[in-house]
Amino acid sequence: MASSIEFKLLAPYNQQVTLKGCFSDWSEISMEKDDRGYFKTKIELEDGVYQYKFRVQSKSWFLEPDEWVDVSDPYATDIDDASQNSVIRTKHNYEWYRNER
Repeated sequence: MASSIEFKLLAPYNQQVTLKGCFSDWSEISMEKDDRGYFKTKIELEDGVYQYKFRVQSKSWFLEPDEWVDVSDPYATDIDDASQNSVIRTKHNYEWYRNER
């Protein structure tokens, strides 16, 4: 059974952010910016392990103007060592126990 998973990245000074991952065959998925500077999107994912990255249109002074760069999720709990991709594990209807939260 699929679960709706929200991906978000705080990037208040950037104009665009996209999400790409194995769940989209690494095609970019657009993200919407809210009034607090978070870019967000929701994806339906089946139980499993998925790798992903954010793609940011940079405003950094040390890059070309509006250059697109891939970044890992700063809140990811796991990063793949070889690719530096963020990793998410989904489990629908997982029962949390008191000492796990």
